[in-house]
Amino acid sequence: MRNLAYFDAGRRGRSLRIKTPFWSTISDNFYDVCVLEWCKLFADPKDSHYWANVVTDPRSFERELYGRIVIAPPTFAAYGKALRHYRDKFVAHLDDDRVMGLANMDVARAAAEIYYSQVLASEVKRATARAFPKELDRYYSECYYEALDLYLQHAFPVPGSKGRQTES
Repeated sequence: MRNLAYFDAGRRGRSLRIKTPFWSTISDNFYDVCVLEWCKLFADPKDSHYWANVVTDPRSFERELYGRIVIAPPTFAAYGKALRHYRDKFVAHLDDDRVMGLANMDVARAAAEIYYSQVLASEVKRATARAFPKELDRYYSECYYEALDLYLQHAFPVPGSKGRQTES
């Protein structure tokens, strides 16, 4: 969630806030980590972190997941397949694919929030749960504004600072 917040903060719509190679690379890296982490949880049943290998009642969780996101299982599977494709063809390996499409992360974020709530409420000990944020959406917001502050400091520097105004 932290990487997604940082990625989102670095953009205004589909455009980068700061259009330099450094900030572009940072943004791309945040997105790549989001995809890698999400695929561990939702796209690779062999992974030990895959949701069905973690939750106590997979059937119940799956119903709740699809119901709360309001998504059909085949649509969710296709979404996961698209993220897996991006991970496999552009992050883990650089294959011959020439066109890279960035998936909208709204479904990924919603699924992660539902899974996080489940794990926090039912799958870990209370002492462990206390070490993590209670609300993932609030944590996302805190990370988003932390990153936004940095982007804005570098896009619109205080006179006399070393930053450059590059936002357009």
